[in-house]
Amino acid sequence: MKSEGAMKFRDQSVDWPTTLARFGDDFDRVSRMGRLFIEKTPLRMDALSVALHTRDAVGVHHSAEAVRDLLDALGAPEAASIADQIAHCGYGGKLRRAGILFVDLRRDVTRLRAIVKTWPPLQAVAAA
Repeated sequence: MKSEGAMKFRDQSVDWPTTLARFGDDFDRVSRMGRLFIEKTPLRMDALSVALHTRDAVGVHHSAEAVRDLLDALGAPEAASIADQIAHCGYGGKLRRAGILFVDLRRDVTRLRAIVKTWPPLQAVAAA
């Protein structure tokens, strides 16, 4: 792992400099996106977990799509792909498969949240 929170997550670069550059150096936009990701992913993942446990296929589909959208915005295509596969499983009623994929998604989201928390504007908020 490189210093200053720079890390390559599989094929996705979600470190601060790369993400900032991808958004045209719009510091405020990337900061808001990072805060949104940190705040919303636990809620979306909890909703997905509940839907899986209650065997609510429609809930699985919609919750996984919500997680996928957050991951797409962040620029994490591999994790977004897992969420998309879970959404398709929910749509198709393949909840056992969705549950298996959820383990990988939870791992990836946890790692991504840890990376995003190292972004300078989020460290400044945490320190305040």
